[in-house]
Amino acid sequence: LRRIHSQWVVKNGSDGQPERVLGVMMDDTEPYALAHAAQDLQSQLALTVQVSGMAIWRHDLASGRMHYSDEGWRALGLQPRPQGLSLDEVRALIHPDDLPAVVASAAAAMRSAQPVDLEARYRHSDGSWRHQMLRRTVLRDDQGRPTAFLGVAMDVTERLQERARADELMQRFETVTRAAGIGHWLTEPGQDHPTWSEQLRRMFGLPPQGPLPTLGDWLKNHVHPEDMPALRQALVDWGASGPGHLETAFRVRRANGEVRQIHSHASAEQTERGMRRFGVLIDVTDRRTAETARQEREVALRESEAKSQFMARMSHELRTPLNAVLGFAQLMEI
Repeated sequence: LRRIHSQWVVKNGSDGQPERVLGVMMDDTEPYALAHAAQDLQSQLALTVQVSGMAIWRHDLASGRMHYSDEGWRALGLQPRPQGLSLDEVRALIHPDDLPAVVASAAAAMRSAQPVDLEARYRHSDGSWRHQMLRRTVLRDDQGRPTAFLGVAMDVTERLQERARADELMQRFETVTRAAGIGHWLTEPGQDHPTWSEQLRRMFGLPPQGPLPTLGDWLKNHVHPEDMPALRQALVDWGASGPGHLETAFRVRRANGEVRQIHSHASAEQTERGMRRFGVLIDVTDRRTAETARQEREVALRESEAKSQFMARMSHELRTPLNAVLGFAQLMEI
């Protein structure tokens, strides 16, 4: 099937009646396909922008007016205005602390042929501050004179809030693990060395910064020699078993030679990139020392109670015959 573009004209005879029709026809298949593809591409681009929540804006330098796409007006919580916003109205929406950076980014874009990125806070109509990730570039005419700023913006407020909550939870986790004497490590697929927490470094007397020991060096230099063979074999079996858990107890030597007792929980899970391994090490030395002291106190208390009971029983058993002896002694004195 071909698409034909035709134009016709009717010619009249000398009597004024239609006599003949003249026309031209052009094969319009390729231009139609190109126009249809461009229309589809424009529709897909508009849908992509809508789904991504990205706003498009234009700052016309001649009029000084700012124009936004529908998503841009929604990001500001404002009703669309065909005339746009003036530059002063837009600057009034920017957080005072971020306004100098926004102005500076415009100047930087003027000096560069590359897009300029920026993050700034804009006031929503409900009074809240929304974090916007901005990218702008300069449009120029044939003589290279700037005519407008063209940019995109994306609201990243929720993402930043989630990141802040995640950072807060991580700080709380680090505080709790540090107070409880718990260190943790993580090995991602393709990662040569695990990631150690600060508490785990402290547990082995290692500095907060610096290279970490390999598994072999860790077993050789930090694990107690009497516990190393069993722990090494447990790790080998765990590594060959695939996803699963490993629970072990062993002694370690710190850099200063102090021996500490460790209880370890580790887990392995299969991901798309490979095996991810995570573990926690709990220093139970003080806990076991306290438990041993408690048990010793209980034994001493039981021994003391047994001694008291023995003395009370012996006192009772000796009281009757001693009373008789005391009575006869008193008679003999008379």
